Amino acid sequence: MWGATDPDAWGCSSLVQATYATIGVQLPRTTFDQVGPGQQVFGTDLQPGDLLFIAGSDGTTARPRHVGRYVGDGKVIDAKGARWGVVESAVTDWTGAVAVVRPLAGRAGKA
Repeated sequence: MWGATDPDAWGCSSLVQATYATIGVQLPRTTFDQVGPGQQVFGTDLQPGDLLFIAGSDGTTARPRHVGRYVGDGKVIDAKGARWGVVESAVTDWTGAVAVVRPLAGRAGKA
């Protein structure tokens, strides 16, 4: 659910924020701010934990409005919306990604 911040109704960016908090990594709350921290990587070099950003229907390339987390084996986890909840999709569904960020770059021992 857009903007939601609790386990009963995650928004995409709050799900990412909460996931990283479980391993002690603090990320900003919104997609606009999450696209900055970390290392920008090529989408062809995905590693588990990488964040994929798409513009979404109400965002732009510079200010993406949706984020998912690559979990490996060609799968991405994201909070799709109130109707669908948290879903797992194929990374090929994310070919429109405008940015891929590796928040854990340079953090030894964190995965």
